[in-house]
Amino acid sequence: MLILVVAAILVVAVVAAAAILLLSPSPAEAEREYQDGDYLNYRVTGWYGESEVDGWANMTMNTVTSSLVTITMHYTGVPTASDYSDSFTYTYVDGVWKSPALTGEAMDSQSNLLGEEEVVTAYGTVSCDWYQMSLTTGVYEYYVAKGTGTPVKLEVTSTGLHYEMTLESTNVDWVKDL
Repeated sequence: MLILVVAAILVVAVVAAAAILLLSPSPAEAEREYQDGDYLNYRVTGWYGESEVDGWANMTMNTVTSSLVTITMHYTGVPTASDYSDSFTYTYVDGVWKSPALTGEAMDSQSNLLGEEEVVTAYGTVSCDWYQMSLTTGVYEYYVAKGTGTPVKLEVTSTGLHYEMTLESTNVDWVKDL
C-alpha cells in the first residue's frame, strides 16, 4: 500500500511541476520558448523509509506548439518510481493551460506564494518565487525562476519520505542563464 501512495505522490509532483512550468504565457507569446526535445534534468535526493535516495528525474517537452505541450517525465534511481515514465498533455484554452490531471488555474488556486528564495543550481544561483501546496498526499514546495515559470527546485514531504529535486542539467540555453 505504501508503494502505491508514494507512486501517487510522485505523479502529483510531476503534474504540479509541469503545471508550474506552464503558468507562464503561451509559448507563442513568451520571450523564452521551449521547443520540441527540450529537457530539464533534476537530481533527486532525500530519504524513503530508512533508505537514502539519490536518483534523477527528467522532464522532456515532446510536443510544443502555441496551444499544446506534451511533457514526459522519467525517473531513475528513485524508490517506487525507478524506470517510471508518464506523459502529460496540456492545452492552452482561453488563456489557461489545461490538463485532465490539473489545470494552471487549479495549480494557482491550490498553491500559496510563501515568498522569494535564492536557489543554487548547477548553473548558479537563481532568484525564485517559493510556493507551497498542501494536499492529503503530502506537502509540495516549488521554487520557480522569476518571470519564466521554470521549476528549479521541488521538495516533497509525506509520511515516510522526503525528496528534493534540483535542476542539474538542461539543453535549453536561456534556462542555463537564469
